[in-house]
Formats: sequence, C-alpha cells, structure tokens
Amino acid sequence: MFWRLKYKTWGMDHGLSKRGDVLLKIINQRKPRHFLEIGVFTGVTAKNICMLLKKLHGNDYSYIGIDLFEEIDNEQVADEKAPKILQTAQCLIESVYKFLEGYNVRLYKGNSTDLLKNISGIDTVDFVFLDGGHSYNTVYSDLSALTKYVRKDVTILCDDYAGIASVTEAINDFAKDHGFKVVIHDNPSVWKFAEIIR
Repeated sequence: MFWRLKYKTWGMDHGLSKRGDVLLKIINQRKPRHFLEIGVFTGVTAKNICMLLKKLHGNDYSYIGIDLFEEIDNEQVADEKAPKILQTAQCLIESVYKFLEGYNVRLYKGNSTDLLKNISGIDTVDFVFLDGGHSYNTVYSDLSALTKYVRKDVTILCDDYAGIASVTEAINDFAKDHGFKVVIHDNPSVWKFAEIIR
C-alpha cells in the first residue's frame, strides 16, 4: 500500500516542518509497531507518527511519549526572539492527550532517564525517536538508559545532530565509548537525524 508521506503541522510553526517528511520516510521503511518518543513537546510529531503507525498496522500499534510537559511561562512567549510555536503551544500533558485523541498513546511526565526503567512494555519498543533535552549530559544519559532498557535490535534515531553542538558531541562520544556506529540520515536542514547502530 502506498500513500504520500507528508508531515503536517496543524498550523503550528514546528522544528521538524522542513524535515518531517524524512522522519516519516524512515519510519515507513522500518515499519515499527511499538514506538517511543522522548521529547513530545506539543505532540505534533507524535500525531504524525501515530497517523503513520495506524496506516501501517491498523490498531495493532502503540506509542509511548515522555516529556517534562511543562507550562511555557509568559516571559518566554513575550520574547520577540522566541520561536512562533511558543506563542500557540499547549505543552501540558492533558492538552497533548487531547490532541492525540483516537490513537493508542501513553504519555509519561518526568525525566526520561528516571522513567524508562519503570515503563510497562518498554522491552517491546522497536523504534525510538530521541528529541528530548539538548544538553550534553541529558543526551548521553538518555542514550545510556535506552541501551539498558530497550531491545538490542531497536532503531534509535536522534534529532538535531550537526545542528546543536552539545547533541552532536554527546552522540559521538556515546557511540565511541560503547563501540557503536553513528549513521547520518540526510535531510534538507542543518539539523540531521543520527541513528545509533549497536
């Protein structure tokens, strides 16, 4: 079955707008059934992923999302240099659940490193999209926890490689420290997708 893979933004200026189609293409090629996203934010990417999973597998799929689900403060929104999405973003877990209504979704609020060990079904996940905190320590810690709690044959795809120095360094150091390979997926943006190959 073929359909046009087009990343939707639902009117929100979104970080993956220019390269979301590439993400959907990678997911479509791998056809995962149990998906984990770290860094859900407003749920725009989550909804795109769930729409694709539903097309691929009917109702026989699951999506797990982890985020801090923090309210955006008024100072961030008022800052004229802030990204447009902050002006319309609904980042609270209740808002994201409502946005993802009708899909097989479980959302978890908190720090991913702490949560991963306690999530039911984490060992069935076959695709991870890592787009959470962007500090060196957070990325490295997330990758360490993922390789501890998910299956060895899981696809781990990291966002913002080459676009954010701390993310790039953490991914490269983690791969080097553990003898893993990093494969870069090309897309039309400075920010690339990096896959960790174990």
